[in-house]
Amino acid sequence: ALTQDITVQLDNLGAASIVVADINNESSDACGIASMSVSPDSFTCAEVGENTITLTVIDNNGNESTATSTVTIEDKVAPVASAQDITVQLDESGNASITAADVDNGSSDACGIPSMSVSPNSFTCAEVGDNTVTLTVIDNNGNESTTSSTVTVEDIVAPVASAQDISVQLDENGTATITAAEVDNGSSDACGIASMSVSPDSFTCAEVGENTVTLTVIDTNGNESTTTSTVTVEDNVAPVTIAQDIIVQLDENGTATITVEEIDNSSFDTCGIASMSVTPDSFTCAEIGDNTVTLTVTDVNGNESTTTSIVTVEDSIKPIPSATTLPEITSECEVVETDVTVPTATDNCGGVVSVSNDVTFPITAQGLTVITWSFEDVNGNIATQTQDVMLEDLTAPVPDVDSLDDIIVECEATTIAAPTATDSCAGTVTGTTLDPTSYSEEGEYMILWEFNDGNGNVSSQEQWVTVKDNTAPEVTTQDLT
Repeated sequence: ALTQDITVQLDNLGAASIVVADINNESSDACGIASMSVSPDSFTCAEVGENTITLTVIDNNGNESTATSTVTIEDKVAPVASAQDITVQLDESGNASITAADVDNGSSDACGIPSMSVSPNSFTCAEVGDNTVTLTVIDNNGNESTTSSTVTVEDIVAPVASAQDISVQLDENGTATITAAEVDNGSSDACGIASMSVSPDSFTCAEVGENTVTLTVIDTNGNESTTTSTVTVEDNVAPVTIAQDIIVQLDENGTATITVEEIDNSSFDTCGIASMSVTPDSFTCAEIGDNTVTLTVTDVNGNESTTTSIVTVEDSIKPIPSATTLPEITSECEVVETDVTVPTATDNCGGVVSVSNDVTFPITAQGLTVITWSFEDVNGNIATQTQDVMLEDLTAPVPDVDSLDDIIVECEATTIAAPTATDSCAGTVTGTTLDPTSYSEEGEYMILWEFNDGNGNVSSQEQWVTVKDNTAPEVTTQDLT
């Protein structure tokens, strides 16, 4: 029996078989060969490598001989690499890794697969999306095959949204705005933050106090997370206080009060005014003139501002005469100052009320004289009151002598002196007459003297004048030559 070494390949099922012809190397027998056989004649993956086989040759006469040879079994059939598309998620660190088993989709090899690998097998945020990976399959005999699949890397990890509480101030228009950056307190995402927003982001007076806002953080892959914080809106803007100067009048009691509305000149605050006050707000006679008052305005959020203005206090109330009417003063001839009682008056502010009148004493004019009294207080207010003075002379002059002496003259009476009378008002009154006061003819004459006091009172007195000549003529001569 003669043999030869051979090499055979396993098929894709991991099996191989041989026949005598593969091994026989021209075995012979003179009488002829009846049969030949080889053992073993089939192989599997288990026999990969060199295998000793026996060739048995039997001649026609039943003689048998054997020989051995080596059958080298080789496995050159590559594995069947089969990969599947998969989706993987990045973790919170922005990383993901896969194994060959994740991608393998039933890769096979008749002789068995000792190892599989996939490349790449790690991913970061940079690989978000579809990535082609290669699955490498090596069988037990070193045969290798590859295939590819798609690994879809997804980032579904929401950002870490972190917000801080802040305080904001309303401006003079009563508004405030914030940005996400002001509220953000280090929000993070492994793959990066694409945008941040905060809502609400604008505030008015209506939001003074604590407000919950929502910070929304969106990463570069569209994942979104939210958190809340407190925005304390403060109004620290003081009201605009405007005051006007005013004039007030003291009343009959010497007092005056003012209100905020009289002093305020359109003070305002964007958020609204809660209260206004003015001090001082009451005045007496002691405050006549200019007084500085303070207007205090407090807004609805407790901010306060003040301003000053001038309140001019005036006393325009006239003194009030003590007597409703003054009694009439009557006399015949005159009224002197001491005859008159000076009236009085009271004033709302007290103090000295000066009294004056418009007449000159003594009053001597017959008939009615009206005295106008003026009452002036210390603030220049003047009240007046009148008082009647009635002078009525009803007494005629009284001749200074009970009767006048008769006048008896010779020849003539010239320039007879007028007699006098005394009048209680006019004093000495010189008599007047319509009769002549000179006479040159003999006879008896009566002169009627009248004494008129000028006030309609007349008295009279008679005086007789006798003119007669009782003396004889005196004769004188002269010598003549």
